[in-house]
Amino acid sequence: GRRLRCCVSSKWLGCIMAISRFPRKRLQGRNCDGVAENKICFSDKEAAYIQATLQHREGVPIQIEKELSGFWFHRTNWESELRIIFLSTFRLTVSRVCFIHRRCGTMTEIGAYLEAFCHTHQIPELVIQCVETPEMVNWCNKNGFSPIPSASMAFDGIIMGDYRKFIEGDKA
Repeated sequence: GRRLRCCVSSKWLGCIMAISRFPRKRLQGRNCDGVAENKICFSDKEAAYIQATLQHREGVPIQIEKELSGFWFHRTNWESELRIIFLSTFRLTVSRVCFIHRRCGTMTEIGAYLEAFCHTHQIPELVIQCVETPEMVNWCNKNGFSPIPSASMAFDGIIMGDYRKFIEGDKA
């Protein structure tokens, strides 16, 4: 591993070490608008793959809305939606999930794709935000995600909140 030399309190050192786990040689990238900067985002082909996967599994047309830091995939009436946002090269977050057809592998397929994307692009964290149902808690646990202590709480026998999975990236 890499060593950091700096004057930082032990409270913040773990956070800084987690953020600096991967070499940053390939920082120059493209943002969601195609502008070169220190940011990773989906290419048109990657966004189209997620759109096609959702259309196939949900059985309805899915639109894509580009945002400043990510994408919102949704049906016209918002009955089905998936929002994915990027925090530079540090984290990919699924901030909204709502599917018409539940418990049929849609999130598992999308989750595997996102994990592979993080691995390839050396994004060290994949986060599922605002987990509120027992089904989604079970999915997170089954797929190697853990609750983020500062962003989760126990309620009615389950731990609700944000769940995170650390991803090992390709070495540059």
